[in-house]
This record gives sequence, C-alpha cells and structure tokens, in this order.
Amino acid sequence: MKQRVVIVVIGASALICAVALTVAWERADSQRHAEVFALAEKIRFRHGSPERASQGVSDQEACAALAQLRGMGAQADEVLIGMLETKDTALKRYYTYLWVQLPSSLKSQLPMPQPQLVIRQTAVAAIGKIGRVPARIEHALVCACRDPDAYVRANAALILAYYGSFSDEVVRTLNLTLKDGKVAGIAGWGYEYFDYDFRPKSVPEMIRGLDRPLPAARYEAVVGLFCAGLDALPAVPALIRTLDDPDLDIRITAIRTLGYIGPAASNALPALQKLLIADRDVAEAADCAIRQIRVTAR
Repeated sequence: MKQRVVIVVIGASALICAVALTVAWERADSQRHAEVFALAEKIRFRHGSPERASQGVSDQEACAALAQLRGMGAQADEVLIGMLETKDTALKRYYTYLWVQLPSSLKSQLPMPQPQLVIRQTAVAAIGKIGRVPARIEHALVCACRDPDAYVRANAALILAYYGSFSDEVVRTLNLTLKDGKVAGIAGWGYEYFDYDFRPKSVPEMIRGLDRPLPAARYEAVVGLFCAGLDALPAVPALIRTLDDPDLDIRITAIRTLGYIGPAASNALPALQKLLIADRDVAEAADCAIRQIRVTAR
C-alpha cells in the first residue's frame, strides 16, 4: 500500500513539474509571439472569403492588422520566421495533451495549443501580404520550399518569385519547387487569389521584374511597362534583352512597348529587324514597332 502511495505521489509530482515547465515555456513563447500571431491570424484568409467571415474579422480589421504588422518591421519578421520554421515536437505534443486534461479554469489562463501546420500557413500568408523580403525572411522562405505541406511550399515559392533575390540558391530552389505539379498548380492560381499585392508599382520595379524566373512575374512587369508608355524609356535596354524571352506573350508585349516608346527606342531597331524573319505573330509585331519608331522619328 505504501509503495502504491509513493508511486502515485511521484507520478503526481512529475506531472506537476511537467505542467509547470511546459506552461512556463508556452507562457514565455506566448509573450513573444501572441501579438504577432493574433495579427497574422486576422489577415490569413482572403478578402471576402467564408473563412474570414467565420473568423468574425472585418476587412477593416484585417487592413488595420496588416498595417500594424508592417509597422512592427523586424520585430514582426523575427516572430514570423519562428512561426514558419516551427515543427511538431514531443514537448508541444505533450503540452497539447496536458492542456486537454486541465480544468476549464486553468485552461483559460494558458494559451490554446495551435496545430503546427496552421502556424506555418498563417506565417507564410502574413509574409506574402506584408510584402517585404529581407535576407532573413528570404532564407526562411527558401527553407519553407521544403515544407511537407504543398500550400506552404507554393506560397513560399510565389513570394520568392516576385520578391526574392536573383541568387543561385533562390533561382535553383524556385525551379526545383515548381517542378512539383501540385505546388505549381497552387502557385498558378496567381498572387491575387491569396490577396497578395505583388504588382510592380514603379518603372524600376518593372525593369527588375523582367529578369524574374517566373514567367507570370515577367509578364506582369512587361505589361506594366507597356502601360507606362513613354515613362518606360529607361527600360529600353532591358526590353531589348526581353526580345529573347522564351515566352511568346512576353516577347510580343516587349516589342509593342518598344514601338510605343517611339524614336527614343531607336537603338532597338537592329534587334527588331532580326525578328522580321521570326514566326508570323512576332514578325508582324516587330514590323509594326519598327514603323512606329521610324515614322515618329521623322
């Protein structure tokens, strides 16, 4: 009987110690991450989606949360990196197990455990909507391209495709990640589907976009330059390079942009003349652009 009591006491003591240690760990983690996680949760889902409606989060609240996250700068970045890199550990599983066993009065004093996948999905969505990819975030996104979840991998690749550097590691990671049909399919929904605002806002951003590894990003950039009209003059050298783009729509839009710029794009004439013997669509666009440049120049 005494031995039984000793075993019960030891077991209870071990349980109390485990709870205390786990609670202390969760509380410290919560103090560092609670604010950022709460804000990131508000912007996780798309504008007007049933998921956001079920959260009870208005679009105004989501916009305010996004502005607050952007204003937090590097402080938010570090927390989001930690969220994106979170893994399902034995300690976290044990905390979840213990939290479920606790009475309601104690549960209310402790953070409710979140599935690790939800945390990573929330983090990558927040990073995409903040639209800022410093070196530490870029490294975390490269690592996230190896995440077991296709949604996380696709979002990480999409963000890198528009905001990542042109380093060998990023380009190699993107090419490898987008070879996965499921990931490519999700990324193919486009950034608008995820409420990301990746559209280039200035001519320098558009010029940089012409060298992006993702065809959709390059097309977005060249269309932006076409719409910029004469303001796209600084992009002429980059547009000439783009005449060799493997994507037909990108090549034709680059040709039309050069024609629209007019005589200031006269240094593109040799490259355009070489395209007169290309396939019909390209040749017709090149001929029109050449005439625009020459006629306007008179």
